[in-house]
Amino acid sequence: MESQVLDALRLVASDRHKLVILLGEFGMIRQEYGNDHVVPAAQRAAYYRDMIGHAERHGFTWSLWSYGGAFGVVEEFDGRRAEPEVLEMVRRLP
Repeated sequence: MESQVLDALRLVASDRHKLVILLGEFGMIRQEYGNDHVVPAAQRAAYYRDMIGHAERHGFTWSLWSYGGAFGVVEEFDGRRAEPEVLEMVRRLP
């Protein structure tokens, strides 16, 4: 099924159709509001690396969710900086 979906998306995004596919607003939750558990930054960085890699391999444009808050890549709650691993991984991409 995944292969059929990717084939269809490639056809739509081909030069013949001149359309761009956006893999938009994907993310992994960092911490739910009111919950003390924080997903380890290394796991979140690996998720973003894999998702961006899939998008790039298939010629899709992409965008991350979110700058701050529960899914924060740059900030967590109340403007505090999130762990740097995810943002640094994105910055190191070619």
